[in-house]
Amino acid sequence: MNEQGLFKKVYDQVLDYADEELISRCANWGYEVSQTLLKYNRYVVQARTERAEQSSPFMYAVATAVMIGEFAKRAFNDYFGEDMEIDLDLLEMDFEEVRGFIGEDISPERLKLLEESNIVGLQDIWTAMWEWKSDTHKSLVAIYKEQGEKDPDYLIFTSLLNIYKETDEGGAFLRSMTDAQKLDAYGLVSNDFNY
Repeated sequence: MNEQGLFKKVYDQVLDYADEELISRCANWGYEVSQTLLKYNRYVVQARTERAEQSSPFMYAVATAVMIGEFAKRAFNDYFGEDMEIDLDLLEMDFEEVRGFIGEDISPERLKLLEESNIVGLQDIWTAMWEWKSDTHKSLVAIYKEQGEKDPDYLIFTSLLNIYKETDEGGAFLRSMTDAQKLDAYGLVSNDFNY
């Protein structure tokens, strides 16, 4: 599976949108972010196993999907479930490819369930995903500053808002957004997507 297809399939599972065009636009945003990081030599590979290192596109897909989910939660009061599970079979991956991203505090029973089911929950990789999410934001800010942007966070914020334009579901979100929600969403972006 190519990387763009991987992003789409991860986003299908992580974001709870009925609008396929919106999911595609979200996945496109995440893929473009990862390609920007790669282009400017800011692509991070960090995992505890060699097989997981080869799966860094997976972690970028997950991290950027969570960034969008958390952004939509703040900007539009949209539901984002941090308890989502990702079916690795749908990604043509096996559990060993993500084992290096699993939190060290996972119970042996949960680990066995993940291995046997070939799934991974966001909570199982939350620490690694949080680090990738933060690093992605910091890297984008550094790239944009190098390009002379005065407010890189605002550029990221508006790029996220633009995802929702021109789709039915996204347009409804944008029309319902309050000024307080805009400030809250911008605060999330400017705080490395951490709250």
